[in-house]
Amino acid sequence: MRGDHRVYRSHDRRAGPDGANDHLAGAAFSVADITLAAALVFADFAKIEIPERLSALHDWRKRVTSRPSFA
Repeated sequence: MRGDHRVYRSHDRRAGPDGANDHLAGAAFSVADITLAAALVFADFAKIEIPERLSALHDWRKRVTSRPSFA
C-alpha cells in the first residue's frame, strides 16, 4: 500500500462500513461530496485504481453519480 490512497481510505471510513452515510460532511449534499466526486473522476482519467477493499467509498460513489445533478 504505497501511501496508497490515504485520502480515499479516509473517505471510505467517513462513508461508513455499511455505506450508511449518504454524505461526507453533514446531512446534506455539499461541496465536500462534489470535491471528492471530482477527485474520483480525475482518478479515472489518470488511471488511478481505487482499491476494491474500499467498498464504502465505491458504494458512496454509485449513490452520488446516480444523482440527476451529476449527469
